[in-house]
Amino acid sequence: MTHRALIERNSAAELGTAGEELPAVWATLHAALPCFLYTPRGREVVATTGVVVTESPMLLAPWGTDVTESDRINGVNDRQGNVYRAGIFRIASVVEVHDHLELQLEAVA
Repeated sequence: MTHRALIERNSAAELGTAGEELPAVWATLHAALPCFLYTPRGREVVATTGVVVTESPMLLAPWGTDVTESDRINGVNDRQGNVYRAGIFRIASVVEVHDHLELQLEAVA
């Protein structure tokens, strides 16, 4: 696979002692997970202010990778370590397909 992803997991407890939601504490789960990031399609939404183009990036990962919808991706590099795609992505879904995983991503603004 041509890319490497930094995948992080929230290591904080979900609720505090008084039942309040605690802020996320992201810790590295996979520092350079071999993967392939691509965008299969984009959508154009016509609004009163103009055309807005959105995308639905997908990430292919090796079968058996420890990753869930609660994790996040914090950037993707190429094999040499050059930034391929910067930014944080929420994992919308994880689907097991034949011999790999497909992760549907959403960019976090």
